[in-house]
This record gives sequence, C-alpha cells and structure tokens, in this order.
Amino acid sequence: MTSQKRYLTYFAVLFIINSVLFTIVKYAGIDAETIALIPGSENIFFISAFAVISSLVQTVIFVMLLHFWVYILCGKGGVMQTVKAFVYANTPMLLFGWIPVIGFIFTIWSAVLNVLGIRELHKMSTGEAAGAFVAAIIITVGLFIFLIGALVIPLIGKATVTQTPDSGYSDIFRTSSLRSSSLF
Repeated sequence: MTSQKRYLTYFAVLFIINSVLFTIVKYAGIDAETIALIPGSENIFFISAFAVISSLVQTVIFVMLLHFWVYILCGKGGVMQTVKAFVYANTPMLLFGWIPVIGFIFTIWSAVLNVLGIRELHKMSTGEAAGAFVAAIIITVGLFIFLIGALVIPLIGKATVTQTPDSGYSDIFRTSSLRSSSLF
C-alpha cells in the first residue's frame, strides 16, 4: 500500500468513526421537535451519512484553501504534504473532539498540530504556517456563513406574521408549547 493510500485510509476510518459518534451525541441532545424538522431524521443512518458527506466536502474545501495559503506564503512541499499534515494533525480532534464539554481541547490540540505539521512538511516558519492555517479557517468560515445566509435569507422572506383572535400576534417560529405557556 502506498503512503498516500495509507494516510487517506487512516483519515477515512477516523473520519467515519468521528462522524458517527458526533451524530449520536448530537442526536441524543436534541429534542424531538427539532429532530422532526430535519428531513430524513427518523433514520439515524441518514443523519450519519449526511454528517459524513457534508464534513467531507468541508474538509476538502478547507485543505484546498490551506494549501493555497501555504503556496502563497512560499511553502516548499506539494499538496500531498498539506494533506498529510492535515490528516495526522487532526487525529486528536477526530478521536476525542465529539466528547461534550471537553471536545474543544482536542480541537485546539489539532489546530496546534496542524501549524506544526505545515511548518515541518513545507519548511516554513511557525508564523507563516500559522498565518496559512488561520487564513484558511477565516475563509472557510466566511464561505459557510455566506452559504447559510444564501439558504436562510430566502426563507425569512417567506415568513409571515398573522394575527389570530385568541392569541394576538403569532409567527411561524412559535411552537405549541410556547403558545400554551402564557404569563397572563
């Protein structure tokens, strides 16, 4: 098995395990009304598959942006060096990042390992590697916010507010539990 196949297989196994565990933890912490709003939510396998696919797309975009910034900042390794650094650096996050309350510690640990891996494999300074990593994060988050906005803003335009005789003003975002718990 070539080294490329070895670390991509390693990442795929960790990635799937993480996605399934993260989905189970999130699924267990969401109330039934919220779950019912998710298409296909009655099937945890659908939710797990969706988590794997969406996370994989996000990962590919992030690694491409990370390598772009490494290249701009004169990194000396190729794209597979960036992939290798990312794959191995994210091991703590993939193994333990799904744990509630303390998962963020492993995400921070993985971020530090990403910077160190980029620095070593691309023969860059720590500052350049950190700059490339932070730039990739900022752009990925910006793209995510843009996409969410592009999906949510049209839905907001369709929201209507109506007045009902018994409850005054109500909107589409109220649930039956909120209507039944009146202060007056």
